[in-house]
Amino acid sequence: MKLILALGSPDVFKQIDDYAASMGFDTVWYQHIVKAMDNIDEVAPDGVVVSAADFPRHWKTFVSFLRISRPASVCPVIL
Repeated sequence: MKLILALGSPDVFKQIDDYAASMGFDTVWYQHIVKAMDNIDEVAPDGVVVSAADFPRHWKTFVSFLRISRPASVCPVIL
């Protein structure tokens, strides 16, 4: 299972990555949310974690873009 992490902080990434790895997720970390949008089809995530604090103006656009190809039943989003 794959999990996209769109986060700006390496410390927060490390905490989430350690927890997700213990649950069997492979994580893909993006510090630039536009790059994450560009790679959604290639990664085909089973879940997404987006930092609304790091991307206050972009997270809504990202989620809308994600929903075009991956419905909420297939790919939940955590803000």
